[in-house]
Amino acid sequence: MSNLFDLNQQFYTLRDILENDIEFNEETGEIIDNSETINKLFEELELSLNDKLDNCQKWILENSAKVEALKKESKRLSDKAKAIENKTDRLKELMKLSLVASGKTIKTDIFTFSLRKSKAVQVADENELPRNYVRIEKKADKKAIKEALENGIEIPGCSFAENVSLSVK
Repeated sequence: MSNLFDLNQQFYTLRDILENDIEFNEETGEIIDNSETINKLFEELELSLNDKLDNCQKWILENSAKVEALKKESKRLSDKAKAIENKTDRLKELMKLSLVASGKTIKTDIFTFSLRKSKAVQVADENELPRNYVRIEKKADKKAIKEALENGIEIPGCSFAENVSLSVK
């Protein structure tokens, strides 16, 4: 297996477990949590902490490249699906226009083609709608809440949570 970065051989065991870390109990169907085993293996690696961190970061960079490639492929496939949907919509519209022009239901050996009427609501200006016809989504304004908390204003149910994040340069 060729890798973007050369990982220490001892690190491959840990990597294999992490890449295949979802295990099921055959009898109960429950997912088995391997986090303790993974943490223990990480600690038992006969590498310095610097080497462990370097190997982890190499793997993270490799995974990031894979994620980016998968996202690009996902977008390509999504765009292709959208193009096919558009072709399908154009075909349906062509068929509808043909039926409207013919003014009749058409039955073939395979399908029956007909038109049916339906109603759709059209709203010219949402700003003119009465309140009982408008859905309002309630969402916390975290930026305003942060400013208020920083200025000493107490807001029920709100506080600062201390987070720790990894920085790699």
